[in-house]
Amino acid sequence: MVQSLLISSTKKSSGKTIISIGLSGLANNLGYDIQTFKKGPDFIDPSWLTLASRRPCYNLDFNTMGQRK
Repeated sequence: MVQSLLISSTKKSSGKTIISIGLSGLANNLGYDIQTFKKGPDFIDPSWLTLASRRPCYNLDFNTMGQRK
C-alpha cells in the first residue's frame, strides 16, 4: 500500500489539482483515510480537495517558508 504520494509538475496549470481531486475521491470511496495538502495562494483548490477527501486540506506554505530576518 502507498504510504504517501506526491503529485508535481514542471509548470503550472498542468492538471495537478484535478488529478489530486480524482485520486482523493477514489481513495476515499474505497475506504482509505487520506490527507491532502496544497501549496500556493489559491483558496479554491483546497476546498475541492477537502470535499474529495472529506478531511481538511492543509496549506504547506507556512511550513516550508523560512523565518524572516
